[in-house]
Amino acid sequence: MTGGQDVDPIIQDNECKCSARNSSMATISDDADAVVFSLRQNKSLKTVQPGDDNLHPQSFVNLRDDTATETQYFGFSIPEEKIFGYCYLWHHPNLNVCSGGLFVFQGVKETFVHAELCEFRTFMSDRSLANGLTEYRLDNGYGVRVLEPFKRFHMTYDDPVRGNSVDLILEGIQPCVMFDDGRHFEQTMAVKGNLLLRDKPYRVDCVAIRDRSWGASRTEEALEMPPISWICVTFGRDFAFNCSLWDHASTSDRPVSVCQWPSAERVLTAQ
Repeated sequence: MTGGQDVDPIIQDNECKCSARNSSMATISDDADAVVFSLRQNKSLKTVQPGDDNLHPQSFVNLRDDTATETQYFGFSIPEEKIFGYCYLWHHPNLNVCSGGLFVFQGVKETFVHAELCEFRTFMSDRSLANGLTEYRLDNGYGVRVLEPFKRFHMTYDDPVRGNSVDLILEGIQPCVMFDDGRHFEQTMAVKGNLLLRDKPYRVDCVAIRDRSWGASRTEEALEMPPISWICVTFGRDFAFNCSLWDHASTSDRPVSVCQWPSAERVLTAQ
């Protein structure tokens, strides 16, 4: 991808070669309605549509499953302080429920509940999304405002009792990368602002990945498949990549690659 502040956040159709070894446990599917969205075969990169930074109620008209899901993810880091922030909205439109919030942790933690800032609630009313994703604040205080779709966002959170707060501007610096089913995109962001973590102030100035998904079920039933790793890497304002990996007994020397999108111009295939 090409970096720069003035980049058009729309990416045109591009061929994307994805590969996976034969597996008796998990299969890449051509079915756009496959239950496990991460196992859909992604054959190309497409274009985001003007409303894709908002909710997609029309995508759930024929999907009455309780696990129907729409998501919004943002992240940030302070590498020199070993700090990482994971910020998530998980909307269940058929249940009128939201799950979401943020984790901010310093160093390696045994579980997410050991994070210095752990504010993620599973059951909240989706009344907070009355204005869609244009501007919302969840019951736990986590909130995002869209300043300009696909380009600029303002994230805030404040908990004076525990000495935690987040005030960040996130700016798209590369085009959105839309999967070919038109239900998931990712984008590289420049993130700047202030973090207060356990009463200690930090300055945030990093690059990170954000993503959005909608129009699919996310079952919590047990699946006959190994764990999946979702990896995002940002080298700077002009290069980033994402890949999903799983382990398999027949390829114990290296994981199996499901999909990757290093750039619009250069798409790599892992064998």
